[in-house]
Order: sequence, then structure tokens, then C-alpha cells
Amino acid sequence: MNSSIVKYLMSLGTLPEDLKVYFPDYSGTIYAKQGDTVSKHSAEESAEMFPFLNAGNVAHYLIGGPDSGPTNPSFGTAKIAITDAHHSFLPHAHGSKHFVLSQGNAGCVVFDRDTGKPKELALPARSLVVIPEKMSHSFFNKSGRPLTFFVANTGLGIYNEEYATTIDMARKQLVEGSNDPELVHLIHELESIGRYMQAHKPEKQESLKSRIAFLFHRLATVLEL
Repeated sequence: MNSSIVKYLMSLGTLPEDLKVYFPDYSGTIYAKQGDTVSKHSAEESAEMFPFLNAGNVAHYLIGGPDSGPTNPSFGTAKIAITDAHHSFLPHAHGSKHFVLSQGNAGCVVFDRDTGKPKELALPARSLVVIPEKMSHSFFNKSGRPLTFFVANTGLGIYNEEYATTIDMARKQLVEGSNDPELVHLIHELESIGRYMQAHKPEKQESLKSRIAFLFHRLATVLEL
């Protein structure tokens, strides 16, 4: 356990009923305190961490759950997500609007329909990006350590079939005779992002400036705790 985080959480004393305090560390673990108890959530140790999209991504739900959707509705979903070091997501498009708050050296490649090309966006710590429904994109973590980020959407959990459409899913729908006229365009967009990611490997591009910034962020956390 991260002793400084545990010490901080214990210093809060007994919390009122139903109040909960979360604190992610820099190794891909989320600590939480409720009442007098400190719990630890990680991909290896917690049943409340759900893998999603592709290997290397896990999520802990705060609102809703992995099965949220039309048959199990919630007003929205919110989750703390963690992705592995130097890791990228499969290109995909969501069935609902997404709000993603970066907590580290992240980035996103979106397909810009105005230019007809992928566009790379840097997402440093504390930046928030709003991804419209059906916009093709891929997130990535540039850093050599797990990245924590906060994700909210308008009601779809990771198990819902509309949560995210990948290239393979779109191709399968086309083969099975889908009449969706946008499917061919979606496949083109996702393939374009895939080629961009393969050629540029943005998840590997951690700069010296970013490494130094991380050290200052970590020092600030130690001083605050």
C-alpha cells in the first residue's frame, strides 16, 4: 500500500454514512475510504475493477455500472479508469457523448471530418475533452506509468453493445447485412486512425519536459499529504 495516501485517508477520521473519499496513486491503484475503512482497488486485486475495450484498461464505477443502458437505465455513468503505461486504446466510436478528464500525460486521436484526416490532441493533466456521440477516436497514455482518468457519459456501461464500436465490430455488422449507411464511413475513419497510430506511435512519445513535469506533480502530492 501507498503509506502516505493511507495515512492521509486515515487522518480524515470516521466519515459520515455514505460519504466516500477516493485517492488514486501513480501505480494504477485507487484507494478509497468509507467510514473507518480504507480499501484498495487495482486490476489485480479488486472485483470492482472492470476490464474494457482492449487489454490494459480497467474501470471502477462511481455512477451506474458496466451493464447500464436502455434495459438497465441510469441518469448517466461515471467511472475512474486506469490504462497501462505507454498504452493506446483500440480505435472506436461511442454510442453516447463522453467526457474524459485526464490526470496525466495523455492524448487522443480523433477523426476530423472537416479535413478527412486523423487529428492528434495533447491532453495534459487536468484537461477535459468532450467526445461527441459516434466520433471516431483513440486515447493513449504517453507516460511510462499507469494513467488515471475520470470518464462520464450519457448512460451506457461498458457491457452495452452500443458503448463502443471497434473496426472488427463494424466490419462484422457490415458482413451480417447491416443497412446503416454510416457504417462504411465509420470503418474508413477507424482504419485511418489505426494507420495513424501504427505510423506515429504517439503512446511512445514521452518528452523530457513531461517526465520532469511528472516529478513535480509527484513532489506536490507528497508535500500536500
